[in-house]
Order: sequence, then structure tokens, then C-alpha cells
Amino acid sequence: MVKKNKILFLLLLLTGIIYLAYPLFQTSGSSENIILFIIIYASVFILFIAALLLLHKNEGNNEGSRITFLIIISGILFRLALIDSAPSTSDDFYRYLWEGRMIQNFENPFEKAPDDPSLKYIHGDQLPAKVSFPHMTTIYPPIAQIIFAAGSFLSPGNSAGLKIIYLLFETITLFILFRLLKETGNNEWKVIYYAWLPLPIMEYMVNAHIDAAGITFFVLFLYYAGKNRYIAASFPLAGAILVKLFPALFIPLLFRKFGFKKSVISIGITLLIVSLFMLPFIPEKREINESLFTYLSTWSFNGSLYKITDYLTGFGSNSRLITYSLFIAGIIIISLRYNNFTKAVFYSWILYIICTPTLYPWYLGWVSAMLPLVFSPALLFLLFFVNFSNVTPLAKIWTEYNFVLFLKYIPFYLLLFYEIIFLKMKDRASSPFVKKKTAI
Repeated sequence: MVKKNKILFLLLLLTGIIYLAYPLFQTSGSSENIILFIIIYASVFILFIAALLLLHKNEGNNEGSRITFLIIISGILFRLALIDSAPSTSDDFYRYLWEGRMIQNFENPFEKAPDDPSLKYIHGDQLPAKVSFPHMTTIYPPIAQIIFAAGSFLSPGNSAGLKIIYLLFETITLFILFRLLKETGNNEWKVIYYAWLPLPIMEYMVNAHIDAAGITFFVLFLYYAGKNRYIAASFPLAGAILVKLFPALFIPLLFRKFGFKKSVISIGITLLIVSLFMLPFIPEKREINESLFTYLSTWSFNGSLYKITDYLTGFGSNSRLITYSLFIAGIIIISLRYNNFTKAVFYSWILYIICTPTLYPWYLGWVSAMLPLVFSPALLFLLFFVNFSNVTPLAKIWTEYNFVLFLKYIPFYLLLFYEIIFLKMKDRASSPFVKKKTAI
């Protein structure tokens, strides 16, 4: 076992190497920089794993405020180092900035698409010319729109303003996770699972994805739900839904956690808050969920079970019906039978990963925030190899490569089977499917 001072020194050394690696990423969006993105992500991930091995092998001798403090501060510094970088593997930030500009000019992104002629008075050199799918209205809820407007105000011409806001959210996330670990009796250093994980660092601080804000609300919801504060939990749950709709999928889990009466109150408060925020954005001439429905019914990327069902059903719409139905059935089963709320939420995210037709790398940040609380070799493996799905934009046309899908998903499923079956036999309480008394 390595002495505590030596552990601290080795962590400082790894911190220094990682901190030097991230600023190498100064991109212009070219294909060469997509390759650089993949290389830096993979390299830093290996260093991240080295830090995990160091801490796990010396678990009895690495407690203390200095190590945890170093992990949190370095995680913040890694993110800070990337604020000046230009997005590389995604152009979503152009839509964020455009919709932020619309909000600043009291235009409704749910009413008017970027190519609407009436918006020419707010056109600029890049916006909305570089917005993808300019004929579509927004799919992003109101709190996301408010953040877009704030980011556009801070830095109208680039993503730096958004990233400054995300840095604040990510910092809050790290301290909530620290508090969660402390209050649940876990090793506080495990905050490293999110603090140093390359996926949220690069997807949110390079590619500027809005998920960073939603994750903060999500972990705050986990914090209050774990303490059975059902009313307090309603507010961050609503906040998470109002950034992205993902967390709404897990509302059925609340009934077993809080009981029927308290759950009805909690869900009622959540829906009321969501409705109040949505009310000013209801369009007059189209459905508010028009673009969202198009996205859910037509988009697909990086899916696993969906790809299989799509192939078996002859590439028809039945594949979506099958995978969505399996997801709903799985959520119902977990909701009825789980014994641990945190793990039930975690495995619900895993079920989403399995069933969704569309899994962009940045979507995985939500479940990644639970890694300090629920250890999963399968998810860690997927988080490393999902990086290689970034080869898709390198082709002349959008191309998914089967070898990348096999590389990610075959080991993921094998490791997941091991986690659920064999680790369950070793520690029955770790399974979310055993019907026992609800716990955090």
C-alpha cells in the first residue's frame, strides 16, 4: 500500500500531465482536429483510469480532505483549460447561439425555424447560416433557451459564453456529488469518476453541449430524493426536464420511493413548474412538439438494440415501436421491483442506452454523473469506446461504421451481464431488481 503523501504526489503528477494535454486542443472544426479530439480523449481517459487504479488499490490509505480537494479543484481546472477551444465533433452550439439570439429579440424558437424570412433582421455572418436543419424549430425546453440567451449575451460570436455558464454548473455538480458521497458513507474521493472523466469535460467544454446544466439539476434531484424530501426533489427534477426531457422518463420510479400520495404531490409540483415555464413558449401556428416528434420518429445514431431490430424487421418503423415498448416495459418492471432508488435510476439510464435509437456521446454524461455512486465496468468501457463514434463526421457523407458499433457494444453487453448476474450473486443488495424496502 502506497503512503498517503505518495498518493498525493502521484495524483499531482497525473493532474499536471492531463492539464497540459487539454490545452493542446485548439480547434477550427477541421477533420484533422476531429482526429485530435479522438486522440486526446483516449489518451486522457487512460490517465484517468491510472488515477482510478491508484486510488482503488490504496483505498484504505487515500482518505482525507487533501486528496478530495485536489480531485475537485483539478476537475474544475481541466474544464477551465478548454473554454477557449472551438467545438469540433458537433455543430449544435450554432443552434444554441441562434436560439439565444432569438430569445434576446423576443422571438419564439418554438414558433419560428431559423430559415423563417421574418428573422432576417437578426441575421449575422455565421447565424443562422451554420445552423443544421434550419427548417426545424427548436427541441430544447425553456431553461435551455434561457441559458442559450445568457451564453449569446456573454459571447455573441462563439461558444465561450456558454462554456463559462457550463463551468459554473459543472462546479456545482461536483460539490453536490461530494456531498452525496459524504452523506451516504461512500469514499469522497470517488467524485473523481465524474470530475476527471473525459466525456463531460470534452463534450461540454469543447463541444458546448447544454447537457451540463441539466446534469446539475439531475444530481440535485438525486440528493433530495435520497433524503426522501419529495417536495424539494420536485424543483430540480423540473429543472432537469426543462433543460432536456430525459429525466421525465424516470418519473414512474418515484411511486415506490415516496409512496403513492407523496409521489402524486411531487409529480404534480414538477408538472406545474414545467407547465409554467412552457406557457410563454406555446406557439400560435404550430404544435409545440412538432420538431421533437420528428426527431423521435426519424433520427437514429449509435443505437444498439435498435440497430438489431431495424435489421430484423427490414428497416421499417416497427423497430422503433419494439425498442420504445421494451424500454417502457423495463421501466415499469424496475419501478415495481427495485430495492435501491439510486441504482434503479442508474439501471434505468442503462436501459435507455440499450433501447434508444439515438445515442450521441454527450447523452452519456447524465448517467456518468452517477458513476461516483454506482460503480459499473460496463459503463466505463462504453465511455471509453464511444469516443470512436466521432469517426462518423470524417466521412464525406454521414456514415456509421459497424466495426465501431461492435467494438463498443459487444464488450459492453458482456460486462453488463457480468454486473447484473454475477455481481448480484456476490452482493444481492446491489441489484435494482430485487423487491425489498426502498433505500437511497
